[in-house]
Amino acid sequence: MERGSKILLIGTIIIFFVAIFFAYLVGIIPQAVVKTDLKDFDVLKIEYAGTFNNDTVGSVNLSVKTNRDNMFISAHANNSGCAYEFTKAGFHTMYLCFGDPMHGFSVSPINVEHNFTVCASYSGSLDILYKIEPACKSIILPPYQKGA
Repeated sequence: MERGSKILLIGTIIIFFVAIFFAYLVGIIPQAVVKTDLKDFDVLKIEYAGTFNNDTVGSVNLSVKTNRDNMFISAHANNSGCAYEFTKAGFHTMYLCFGDPMHGFSVSPINVEHNFTVCASYSGSLDILYKIEPACKSIILPPYQKGA
């Protein structure tokens, strides 16, 4: 085989694989699904860390245990939410949330119950090649009681 033919063949093969990769990225070729397992994380507790703004907003701490490295945890209820990525498995307290700049985890109003849905999903290198489905659990933040 001639040198020019070899270069053309190699170039064609590279373009083919790049086209397949981009077809995965834009969704033309369906991506494999990786489901997060409920056993991969535990929701331990959610509690008020304090209040501010004349006791109208409460700062919140959410304690979780991740049983795998690289877990993305999000917690949402009504008009508040928080998300954070933990690179190492273990016990964690969420009090900061992703944002620009990072902001604290807070809820308002504090005199009502907030039912949070806490979801976990794998993060890291799988994000590009696979569709990641989260696993979710619920936890209730009771109304704030001063001095409790």
